[in-house]
Amino acid sequence: TLLVKENGLKVSEKLKKFDRISDVGNRVAAYFCARCGVSIYGVRRYVKGVFSSETGILNDTIWLRPTAIFWIKSVQIWVTILDNVDRILDH
Repeated sequence: TLLVKENGLKVSEKLKKFDRISDVGNRVAAYFCARCGVSIYGVRRYVKGVFSSETGILNDTIWLRPTAIFWIKSVQIWVTILDNVDRILDH
């Protein structure tokens, strides 16, 4: 998951919206491609000005530089974590 500032992503396709309740009871607005159904990003109402997206939707990642990794306790053994990336532990 990639956390993006609200104005930090340009979407070129028409999107549809689906509101859902997360496993812990938070309201999430999920946006997906109206043409193919691929998930594009989600907006969590408890986090202002930021949304989450999957990195697989990006057509250009050369500029992307991770600054933190979440869910470090459950990271797969094959994942390489860069030394300069903050590690955010599970609660």
